[in-house]
Amino acid sequence: MKQNELTNSGRKYKDSAVRLLCKHPQRTIEVCNAVEGTNYPLTANVQHFNIEDKLLGRYGDLICTIENQLFVLSEHMSTLNFNMPLRILQYIIDVLELVFLSKANLHSSVAVKIPTPKISMLYNGRKTKDPLPKVMRLSDAFILPDNQPALELTVKVIDISYGSGSEALAKSPTLNGYAYFIHLIESGIKAGIGRDKAIATAIERCIKENILADFLSENYGGLIDMLGYEYTIGDELRGSWLDGKEEGRQEGIEETEIKNTLSLLEHGLSIADIAKIIKRPIQWVESQVAKKL
Repeated sequence: MKQNELTNSGRKYKDSAVRLLCKHPQRTIEVCNAVEGTNYPLTANVQHFNIEDKLLGRYGDLICTIENQLFVLSEHMSTLNFNMPLRILQYIIDVLELVFLSKANLHSSVAVKIPTPKISMLYNGRKTKDPLPKVMRLSDAFILPDNQPALELTVKVIDISYGSGSEALAKSPTLNGYAYFIHLIESGIKAGIGRDKAIATAIERCIKENILADFLSENYGGLIDMLGYEYTIGDELRGSWLDGKEEGRQEGIEETEIKNTLSLLEHGLSIADIAKIIKRPIQWVESQVAKKL
């Protein structure tokens, strides 16, 4: 199986669209410079971390080093997930443990040096009435507020939807082209031509207009599968819940609702989204999650 192919049976995909887009070092540098305001030359040293590693393979984010900085770029194509700092905290710990640390050097008297982290969420999801937060903080999740938290992780939130006016899109032809590509897909879906047809049509139009043409030509089939999965995961989870609710008429509806609440949580949905899907109060969902933890 090639690196950008998918494993349908387990619903585990070896690449996300943004990570696949940034496999080329020069594209990585261009995108990271635009997102983080850095100014690395296109000849800078880039290291991508091996997504086929058993540990890193469970993440869909782009993670790499450029010189002495560690970049994490996470694309978000669904409703806003306020758990991103907590999720990325685990990601950063795994990467540091896997790549940069060992038990020997942690017990040494010499201070261990690690690349400086730069963490961003590229938001390409549904528009909301409220403006996007500029930053998400791990400390926002603390039960007891702390003005000087002993542990903190910040995630910069960047709107990369086409026409958003984002400075990152203006600085990066790659990101702007990708935003246009996603815009064409969403326009096709809204026009009713079907998900896969909308993706294929968007690919063909971008190639014709010479927008990310090499990338789209090389990854044509994989992108249709990959993006098809991204666009339908929410619908599949909703369908799974409805099937479970029907089955629950024999098992007990509340027991099935609890099971599906935890399943949706494992798929990364926020408590607010889960409450909307299963039509339960947020407090009920929070109580079930608290019991699990």
